[in-house]
Amino acid sequence: MKRVALWVLVLCIGGFTGYVARDLQDIFSDLNTAGVIDWQASRMDLIEELAVSACATASDLREAADARGWQIGPDFNPGSAPFDQAVEVLWVDVTPGLPFSKWDREPFGFDQNGCLLR
Repeated sequence: MKRVALWVLVLCIGGFTGYVARDLQDIFSDLNTAGVIDWQASRMDLIEELAVSACATASDLREAADARGWQIGPDFNPGSAPFDQAVEVLWVDVTPGLPFSKWDREPFGFDQNGCLLR
């Protein structure tokens, strides 16, 4: 009888462990690096398009973001100032979004000449 009870206990623990592992996999499925790589590739495509000009302006950024269907917000304030020298900061909703990011928008700052800060 003790052996049967021990086997039942082992099977219950194994089943519980399986359910926990499956639930944790669902919870942390956004942690795969493909999401980060996709976000980084999208952002870098935008930066490369803006790098063609010696002085990429806010209108250049707006055109490039509009062409991709990304939203732009000038007055998004997550509680931090991303650039010390920026006269204007535009927040661009880069898609696909960065997994587990604090906010979905990326800051792009422009100096007193209207050029993108690099």
